[in-house]
Amino acid sequence: MSKRKNEESEIVIYSSPVKQQCVANDVRETEKILRELSLLFPEEKFLKRVPRVVMKHMIYSRISNRTVVDKEIDELTQNGVIRLFKLGSEEESLAVLFMDQYKEIINRKCSDLLLAKKFISKILDRIKETTLEKEALIRTDFSEENIKTLIHDCLLTVRTANTYWFCFPGAGEFMKTYVKGRQSILGVVKKSKYQQILQNELELRNMKKTVPLGVCYHVHDIIGADLVTCVNTTSGNLLRFAN
Repeated sequence: MSKRKNEESEIVIYSSPVKQQCVANDVRETEKILRELSLLFPEEKFLKRVPRVVMKHMIYSRISNRTVVDKEIDELTQNGVIRLFKLGSEEESLAVLFMDQYKEIINRKCSDLLLAKKFISKILDRIKETTLEKEALIRTDFSEENIKTLIHDCLLTVRTANTYWFCFPGAGEFMKTYVKGRQSILGVVKKSKYQQILQNELELRNMKKTVPLGVCYHVHDIIGADLVTCVNTTSGNLLRFAN
């Protein structure tokens, strides 16, 4: 096992014959790492149309014990610090927003502020799941017109005739950008010799047009999603495509 310092925190590289992963030294710092990852999000590029989104699996790029991460994410959710959102078709494709940022963009983007405040107090502060039953909305005096407004303002998306996914303004724009960026980053890795590339070499690539979220953002994305393995070498971290 070897250690290296970066500007944000101490990183420990655990090596094994099967898999080598970049992980954080202190697995109890899930919230701290989540905040650090959120700062990688280039909010200014979206002119604040999209909040600082972190995909849950990105935390796994910094913490090896996924059971601990999942437990602490659940605690943060239940305590109202963060909220999870199901985005995309993948089973584990969960986005994370800090609740203060989520409420801020709701108040800024929602077309009906009174409805937004009611949605926050009656629904968001009480229901922590990623889905919502229509019956729960009706029981708390949300009319059909209210529900249509919530869908229009991207606070809900239709899951089935009687259930909804919680959502956030800018989610569609984020996912389009996110998928495009991931594909571009993986394309570079796969086209490299032996389908591997040094992380510092990748980060020097000028990919602003194809990777608007930034290379660093997607490095955590592809490591946490097990699309590459992170191998510690004398030249720096080597990202190897996971076949």
